[in-house]
Amino acid sequence: MINAMNDGESPIPHAPLVPLGQGDYCIPQHYLRYTHSKSSIEKIVAECSFDKNYLFFVGEDETTGLYLQVGIVGYDTYKRGNKKIVYGRKWRVDSQTPTSEIIQTLFLAVKKAREHEIRELLKLQVNGKWSAPFSTHQDLPLIAKHAAQLSHRDEDCSFSAFKQHLTILTKNLTFDGKPIQMVNIEKRRNTQILLDLRLPEQEDIHLSLHTSQILTLILPSASPNVFLHLLVDALIAASDAYVAEHFRFQKVNRFSTGISILALASLSLRTRAAQGNPELAQSLAQLNAQVDQSRVPTVSGSQARKVQTKLYEFGTLDGFYPTLLTD
Repeated sequence: MINAMNDGESPIPHAPLVPLGQGDYCIPQHYLRYTHSKSSIEKIVAECSFDKNYLFFVGEDETTGLYLQVGIVGYDTYKRGNKKIVYGRKWRVDSQTPTSEIIQTLFLAVKKAREHEIRELLKLQVNGKWSAPFSTHQDLPLIAKHAAQLSHRDEDCSFSAFKQHLTILTKNLTFDGKPIQMVNIEKRRNTQILLDLRLPEQEDIHLSLHTSQILTLILPSASPNVFLHLLVDALIAASDAYVAEHFRFQKVNRFSTGISILALASLSLRTRAAQGNPELAQSLAQLNAQVDQSRVPTVSGSQARKVQTKLYEFGTLDGFYPTLLTD
């Protein structure tokens, strides 16, 4: 049986039929030409699923072109009340984008939408007021202007002093309005510090994480500032892992740790058929060149001159150079 192609897909000249075993054959995706439309992308996205609170949209406009967007139904992270819907950024996709990359773009859009929420849900109390210092709504030009005052320098302190400092610090931390508790802290022989934190119960927070209630951090040094950075990184990693286990295409969670990497590598190797077939290799090279050329940017003015200077440092390069309008 030959695996059916999706709308917007067609084989390039001399594309091979690759046997997969048990009577199945496929034309591998790298031997397909893609001419996706809003309609064909909608059909792909319709076969993707995640959490019931996440909505997937496919759009097209004059400025962005074809795009994917995620909507989240939940509570306002700053003021609890009725549920609301918020929208993530638009993720542009070209009509030539392979089907698998469209699915992966939606997967990434979900992860980044949740990261946005994670950063706002981690709150730190300073001088009696709560702040979300890892929020993506920070004023970056203002931060750059005041970088000298914001620069952090760790001061050497004993492990016992650091433990006391961290005990106070964690009492001024919340995640999704719930306290984060320090369960255990110990110093390892290589000077690393092992820290166990108790997170709120999963049913008490609106953003599920792929982790037990205990979150373990390994700190390279006795630094409260490093601790805070590693904490938000660990929360984001737990969110990403949750998406990997629950995001599905055609009911398959492709990014799950339940997918065998060895078996996946074996399947991938079976789909590489261009070797020893000069006609196929030529068709593939022409297709890749067409796609690469369609993505060449055009820049002008000072940006073009800056890019031109940087490219000059590399000497001669393969591929397609950007269109530079320096006059």
